[in-house]
Amino acid sequence: MIVTIVFIVVCIVMEGFYAGFETGSYCLNRIRLRYRVREGIGQSGLVDRLLARPAGLVSTTLVGTNLFVYLATLSLTNRLQAMDTARAELTATLILALPLFIFAEVIPKDLFRRAADSLVYVLAKSFMVSVVLFSPVTAPLGLINRLLHRLLPSRADQLHYSRARLRHFFEESHSEGVLSAYQNTMVDNIMRLREVTAEAICVRMASVITLPTDASFDQVRKLAEKFPHRRYPVRDPISAEVVGVVNVLDLLQDRGESFSVLRHVRDVAQIPGKTSVIDALRHLRSSTVPMGLVTDEKGRVIGVLTVKDLVEEIVGELGVW
Repeated sequence: MIVTIVFIVVCIVMEGFYAGFETGSYCLNRIRLRYRVREGIGQSGLVDRLLARPAGLVSTTLVGTNLFVYLATLSLTNRLQAMDTARAELTATLILALPLFIFAEVIPKDLFRRAADSLVYVLAKSFMVSVVLFSPVTAPLGLINRLLHRLLPSRADQLHYSRARLRHFFEESHSEGVLSAYQNTMVDNIMRLREVTAEAICVRMASVITLPTDASFDQVRKLAEKFPHRRYPVRDPISAEVVGVVNVLDLLQDRGESFSVLRHVRDVAQIPGKTSVIDALRHLRSSTVPMGLVTDEKGRVIGVLTVKDLVEEIVGELGVW
């Protein structure tokens, strides 16, 4: 009986090793790892190679944990059968369920999560031995995995995983002091740009100061003094449609008797409201005027968008440009 107990304890320890190492590999500080690899410190190169093949690492941990759970259960089942215990398999499973959960899952995973930057490096060689020993099993699993990925590609899942890894990487950088709080906020803003639309951040037409196409020079001057902007959208006073944008400096330099707002109107990019901030920025970058008109599904102008509005989605509130 003592031999059986010792064997089961060894199996629990080994299962805990594999379960914990997998958790530790996820919690390992990648910035410190890169530094250690560059400096050639300890087992950093081996750890880096292990993490470079995540499928192989996961396969090894799965094989290891399941193998030692099976061996522990089999050992106790055989011992119970030798003692003529009824329903030995079920009894062994019930007896081992709680010890396995606590001592082979919860405690090792928590330990490796807290001390990943030390335990993973110390135990990397031992885990590499398991990678080699289990390769006759894990190699076919890897082949099947790659085949399934080719037959059933899941680009969306890959992108989500990639975004999650990037977010985790930047959080680590912030916690280590590599990125400031402001830089970390900028990263958050950049990663959500695809989700923010032009209509969500544009200045609505009800709040936009516009010029009528028939405005006189004095009207332009007074408007510029009251609302000192560099550019103004121009409206047709009859149809109320926006016909373009004018630069106030062009208007103020035109003091002739034949003064006309229309003569200085420039075409401006029209941006559908559902356009993402990234695509809107691309629109304005290729435009000669750093301002765009945001339109709804029917093509009606609902607001104005400037490069400043788009940049503020990344860097935060800016002063007057």
